[in-house]
Amino acid sequence: MAASRGDGDETMVELSQDVGEGAGRRRPGVELVSIQYLRGLACLFVVGWHAMGEVGTATWRFCNGGIEIFFLISGFVIWTITAAKPTTPGAFLARRFARVIPFYWAVTTVALAILLIAPHLVQTMRFSLPHVIASYLFFPWPSPAPGVDARPLVIPGWTLNYEMFFYVLAALALCLPKRWRGTGLVAALIVLPLAGPWIGGTSVAAAFYTSPLLVEMGLGVLLAILTARRDAPPRAALVLLAAGAVLLVFGGELWDGTNTQRLVTLLIPAAILLVGAVGLDRAGHMPTWRAPKAIGDASYAIYMIHPLMLSAMVQLWRRFGGAALPGWSFVVLSLVTCSLIGLAVHLTVEKPMTEALQRRLKLSRPRGRPDVAPANLKALG
Repeated sequence: MAASRGDGDETMVELSQDVGEGAGRRRPGVELVSIQYLRGLACLFVVGWHAMGEVGTATWRFCNGGIEIFFLISGFVIWTITAAKPTTPGAFLARRFARVIPFYWAVTTVALAILLIAPHLVQTMRFSLPHVIASYLFFPWPSPAPGVDARPLVIPGWTLNYEMFFYVLAALALCLPKRWRGTGLVAALIVLPLAGPWIGGTSVAAAFYTSPLLVEMGLGVLLAILTARRDAPPRAALVLLAAGAVLLVFGGELWDGTNTQRLVTLLIPAAILLVGAVGLDRAGHMPTWRAPKAIGDASYAIYMIHPLMLSAMVQLWRRFGGAALPGWSFVVLSLVTCSLIGLAVHLTVEKPMTEALQRRLKLSRPRGRPDVAPANLKALG
């Protein structure tokens, strides 16, 4: 996840006017707030979908596209980071791990404590020592909870398992000659899922690491390479933005629940949405709104804590007669509550924790260092 320059988070990436393979083309000196808007939107989609599931009103299937937006942004940002600023594989991984691991481990520890001390308060967690260890290590392991599959103790962490694997692949790509890095990374993220039918059934981990979902990060990398060369003109970007939103709504209705089909029904609309938003932003036509941007800044915290919050909220909801109210009222309450508490956790826990570790590991940008570029991108890598 990311924080603003004022937050001191090193994932505020300073991009040169000429990004990666698109060298030679100037960019307007604007922060890409569109990335944070999309991240906040994706996060609220996920929270909304899970809240609908809690009260049996899961009808807005397009909310599942939040995962596609997350993975696309991850590929897009990680390629932009590595293309714009020379780094070593070790330094890259250190920054990524420092950004993701501390807060995730903190949330996992809280969840484990609740499970051990008051198991009646949780709905989808069961204790198993191998599963707990695998959760801390970002390794896919069968969950002891019924119907949860190979997901960690804090269920949203399954996407972080993919993220960590992606970071390792990106670090390996940094070992290649510069002109082959993008091609090598995209190829790996496509070849692995293609090999899935042959090796995916050999183990839980093999199935996980050959999932079609890897293609989504690969497409994010590819979009970063292509848009670095040429963005859509402002009018075309606006059309793409609107078309992506409409197609995502319809795609959600067509999705059959499989990872393979979601590449068409959810990923393509999300990719169109991303290209349109970034193109409009780089053209200087994306306004800055404080509230949506704040949600984007806090999206990691919101995403990670929302299952624990929803578990508590739905039990209170039922105990105090909420079942007599329309389900959408619980969804709205969940979105507002998770956003506000997630923002508070981001400001008081996640951000200070991350900054402290970055300072300790000497990963933060030295104070007083001049900006190397006018265009700033901040997002989860």
